[in-house]
Amino acid sequence: MARHAAGAAAPQAEVAARIEALITRNAAIHDHDCFNLNPATNVMNPKAEAALARGMGSRPSLGYPGD
Repeated sequence: MARHAAGAAAPQAEVAARIEALITRNAAIHDHDCFNLNPATNVMNPKAEAALARGMGSRPSLGYPGD
């Protein structure tokens, strides 16, 4: 059982490293190498992006207070 788990960890690490490399390359393409014509895909303000990354972007809105 331990041998199987150790063997599975290597491919998982390789897959995770490959995904990270693809994310990095995608960011370079869209943020530095090309001119985006779709306004929805343009670079976000770094402070707004940081705020959304801290959990604000993934929380559903429950509407306005008191509604």
